[in-house]
Amino acid sequence: MELDLSSYFSASLGLMLLLVTVRVIMHYTALLSKFGIIGLYIFVILILLRGYLPFDFYKINLTTSYYSHKILPFLRDVIYYEINAGDKSVTTKQIAIIILMIGWTLITGKKIYGYFAFKKFINSAAFCHNADIIQICKDTFYTIFPAKKKYNIKIVQSNIFSSPAIFVSSYPIIILPDILYTKEELKFVFQHELIHLKHGDFFIKMVADLMIAGYWWNLYIYRNLFNIINQAQELYVDYEVNKALNKKERMVYLNVLSKTADNIYNDKVNRKPIYALTDVCPLNMRQRLECIISSRVNGLTFKGIIFSIALFSFSFKFVFEPYIQPAYDEIGDEIFYGNEELSYYIWDGMNYKLYISGECVCTTPDIHEDFKELPVYKEELK
Repeated sequence: MELDLSSYFSASLGLMLLLVTVRVIMHYTALLSKFGIIGLYIFVILILLRGYLPFDFYKINLTTSYYSHKILPFLRDVIYYEINAGDKSVTTKQIAIIILMIGWTLITGKKIYGYFAFKKFINSAAFCHNADIIQICKDTFYTIFPAKKKYNIKIVQSNIFSSPAIFVSSYPIIILPDILYTKEELKFVFQHELIHLKHGDFFIKMVADLMIAGYWWNLYIYRNLFNIINQAQELYVDYEVNKALNKKERMVYLNVLSKTADNIYNDKVNRKPIYALTDVCPLNMRQRLECIISSRVNGLTFKGIIFSIALFSFSFKFVFEPYIQPAYDEIGDEIFYGNEELSYYIWDGMNYKLYISGECVCTTPDIHEDFKELPVYKEELK
């Protein structure tokens, strides 16, 4: 297992492949129904895991290097270009790494600041003291969690969001917008938010936000990852609520979502959720309604799980690297220049990779006659 710029950028390509696949599945409700709601949820968890594993796995023959003969060698020359400033020099690669780290630091700092600023704000808000609302929440809580678990839910009624939300600090806070829910509807509102709490969706969202910061330069990941994960979480909670409902209860739950969708649609304020689990897209809400109404929506399917695992594994398969063309002497033999202490072969079970001065210059099935004295390793040196 190794981490370098090639594996890092390959991980971003793998993430894009996975996200595009999920977006296609989620775009067609019929396809989503066959794939399975739980399978989709597991798929997005695997996507998060992929983002936190930007490594090559040559040792277990999972990763294969694909060599570019034109584009990547050109880019390699660019990133290793030395810029001289007086008696010091710096490469473009070093500058790029500094820019990546600065971007990651700024965005991560912004997200952490946003969390604590919102935590301070919401903790300073007036908590709901309506006995009926509190009792409904408490009764619902113990239909989801065991009786021995302490009830520590706080409720805030505020239009800070256009849909109900849950925020977790030292204790969970459910935020209710100014929507006229009936008591029966409130039960489902609380059930929905408390299942989010049971699934740990709030913390999954925090993990996702921190991962997005690591790929801030990739606009597709930066703009789409959070929305995809958020929708998968909402669909899974809807499925959990819906599977135990009778026809009358399902109508009540659909009415809750319908009222919420109307409030989102009519809300003229551009609200951006800060770490709270909430939905701000009417189109996403429409898909949720379709999945609840449909009687063909599956929860967990064997095909969905196998497909998710297979595509997750495939995202590690490729690493694109520049091919380094060796120089030739007057009789046509290849000449490699480099530090012998950093020169060696790596045996991957099928081929030898020749490293000169720590750089992979070629892959060959046989050891080159002129380099037969170089050491051979089964895994790359660090």
